[in-house]
Amino acid sequence: MRLDINGTVVVPEGDAKIIQFVLEDQDSGDPLEVSTFDINWKLQDTRTREDILSLDDDGISVIFTDDSEGLIQIKLNTNSTNGLKKTDYREVLQITDDSGDRTTWVGDSTFILTEDG
Repeated sequence: MRLDINGTVVVPEGDAKIIQFVLEDQDSGDPLEVSTFDINWKLQDTRTREDILSLDDDGISVIFTDDSEGLIQIKLNTNSTNGLKKTDYREVLQITDDSGDRTTWVGDSTFILTEDG
């Protein structure tokens, strides 16, 4: 599997944000059927690796998958980042396919939380 991350995500505190990931077959480049995958996403403190947000938290959810594009969209609802430290974080995306194989991607400093706009 190959993952395309659409650059660094910059989010003003308290704003809603949709984060996109595109998954492709590493050999053929074809989009993967992401609707069959178990998707796990979390945000971690870049320095301590402490989990800050995840799909288990209120206001964070997978809102859209598209097999024809291999697209996953995760939404952070308004106010889901309130009270977090204004700094850079790392995103962790973990996919388990329908045969039970797990793949994890870790992006360092790929998510930056800024002051409220």
